[in-house]
Amino acid sequence: YDGDIYNKAQLAAEVNMESGLEKVFIKTNGPSLSIKMVASGASEMHGFVAEIVTLPISSIGFNRDVQHNISYSDLSNNWFGAIHYVSAGEVNPRVTVEWNQIKDNCAKLYGNFTSCLGAVTMDLQNTQNLHFRNNLVKGNQGGLWIRADSRGSATSLKGWIHNNLFTENNNMPALSMEGRQSSPYQEVTIYRNYWARNFAQYQNVIRLNQVVSNFTYNYLHNNLGSHILEVSGFERVRLPIYQSTSHNGFYWNYATQRESRGTVIAGTAGQHYVDNIFFNPDNDYEIVTVNRSLVDVWKTPIDAKHNYWGFNETLAVSGRIKDRFDESHLLEVDYSSFYMNNRSILSGKCPPGWDLVGDTCYIYIGAPMTFFEAREFCRSDKTSMPYVMNNYKDVLLFLRKQQEKFHFYDRVWVQHIDKINQCTVFTYQNIEIDNCQRLNPFLCEMDPKVHIDPLSWRDDVVTVAVLGSVLLCILLIAVVIFLWLTKNRHRHVERLQRRNSIRQSLHSVRSIGSSHGGFATIGAYRHKNGTSQHSSSPTMNKGNDYKKMSGSIDSMDKSQLNSSLEEDTQSYDIYEAHNPTAVEAVNPGFDLAYRNQGFRDNSTFTSRDNSTWQSQEDYLNNSSTLPCNTSLAFTDSTMDPIKGDPDFQHEKEYSVYYERPKSSALLETNLDEPLPPPPPRAKSEVLLETNLDYSLPPKHDLSTFQPALSKSQPLETAM
Repeated sequence: YDGDIYNKAQLAAEVNMESGLEKVFIKTNGPSLSIKMVASGASEMHGFVAEIVTLPISSIGFNRDVQHNISYSDLSNNWFGAIHYVSAGEVNPRVTVEWNQIKDNCAKLYGNFTSCLGAVTMDLQNTQNLHFRNNLVKGNQGGLWIRADSRGSATSLKGWIHNNLFTENNNMPALSMEGRQSSPYQEVTIYRNYWARNFAQYQNVIRLNQVVSNFTYNYLHNNLGSHILEVSGFERVRLPIYQSTSHNGFYWNYATQRESRGTVIAGTAGQHYVDNIFFNPDNDYEIVTVNRSLVDVWKTPIDAKHNYWGFNETLAVSGRIKDRFDESHLLEVDYSSFYMNNRSILSGKCPPGWDLVGDTCYIYIGAPMTFFEAREFCRSDKTSMPYVMNNYKDVLLFLRKQQEKFHFYDRVWVQHIDKINQCTVFTYQNIEIDNCQRLNPFLCEMDPKVHIDPLSWRDDVVTVAVLGSVLLCILLIAVVIFLWLTKNRHRHVERLQRRNSIRQSLHSVRSIGSSHGGFATIGAYRHKNGTSQHSSSPTMNKGNDYKKMSGSIDSMDKSQLNSSLEEDTQSYDIYEAHNPTAVEAVNPGFDLAYRNQGFRDNSTFTSRDNSTWQSQEDYLNNSSTLPCNTSLAFTDSTMDPIKGDPDFQHEKEYSVYYERPKSSALLETNLDEPLPPPPPRAKSEVLLETNLDYSLPPKHDLSTFQPALSKSQPLETAM
């Protein structure tokens, strides 16, 4: 066509296999030559081969619109690649490759050997501009392969690679950009591209070798290769500018290089890595350095400040970098001032490459796809195609920011809730229905990735105060519980000691009464001034039952004669509180005199008969004798001599004259008369320590009788 194919153009010639015009020189009258090509079933060795010359040859600086443009094409299933572009000459036109689908090109031969270096191979010489944008590179044996060369800075390459989708490419690099050693002036800017699920086990996924590169705002997710990104500089060349890598997101990529499995390999000194997120936990390192320039090893370290490495500790970050501190011949990496979190790198709450639109994260993928292909791709990366409802203005501003030249008539695949079963596009603040097979760019949506700082509460005074109060209350409660448990244990020990002391006192009282033969029937006689209590006694009933029993004493119920230690301790306090009279029976209120017979004087200077020093009544009331207010009680042997005296409780009057006193008055022991024999003990008293054969004298009143407490039944029987 003579002219622009998108406007009105005249047909200059039509070439096919039968026209015979394969070698005809075609001349146009206008500045544009357009070719519409339809090829199918062509030879695998030869595709479309053409040599295009612009006459007259354009001079440098005239800014004539001279370009080679390959656009809106579907290039797939080609054995030797989709595009092989070679330029030669002093000054060559700029090259533009845009809005193409490049799929399933080249063939795998054996191992990592393929039939081509990449689906698109370009060997550029003295080409000033290269634009590779809005292309889909999918399922090829290698992606884009470029080699650039120039004889001077005036014809050096300036390339732009942006808004492309590289996915599912195998064995060879998805992008390889290489400058020749003789021309260190080639520059390339790579931005807003999407790399996902590329597989190159023995190659690096992205190679930027001997070019001045600016790699920014790219998203690399779930790729596998020897390294994910290789940035190498120049040997024995010092440039005024360096390669830079900034605002990129590296997520869940896997490196296979055995010696140093790193996400990024830095080959020369002076490189810059700024505001990147490195989150590749399966790799040993995030950055690995290689010594390619011996001159700059000690002068210019690699600047890797202000990046987020997935950790907020210096030791952990240093472990993610392999540099001169690991091996002395490697380059040094300066990673100081790293980010403690990813808040400053995110776009709102979205990772690099994504932008916050409304309350969700959007990414614009400029590669042309059908509606169903685009929706399936979003789902494969765990995202979704967004439902655009009312935020049309925000979406339009976002698209103009993502695409350099976004016109009002451009269309982008989205979804609408009211047109769920139809293919819808967004075009200039409106949702329209379009043909599902049309190739359009599309949007993907994901939930915001909110980073929660676990120490953010330190900046909130109220939160700190509340947490401090809660912790203080918990500490006080713990202290109170501890003190209460300690005091309770101490009280329990004191209670046991007190009960043991009471039991020992009771047992000592019984043992004393048993040894003197007068305490078996303790409580049977009460003082006349004491309080009388008329109550029935279970002990009397048991005593009568014992008299009626026949046979051996061993056949008696031991549970009625002996009480356990636990019953003594549990019932004593209750019994003492509710039975004050029983306590009075055990502890009588009157005094008893204990006659000391343990000492005997064999001297004969005193006699009982001729002594009038002190009467027997005075002896009973003498305060110098041993009182037993709460330990002893009257027995038959002690009550009989007192009651037999006619002057009992009446003090006698004695004549005052001096006479040798009796031994009983001086020594409190009657040595002049032999001791009376002790009363005989009953058989039951000997065995049970209780006189069950004893019967009360008829002259005593049973109403004043209090039962004796035996050793076998200290408290329960009295109750």
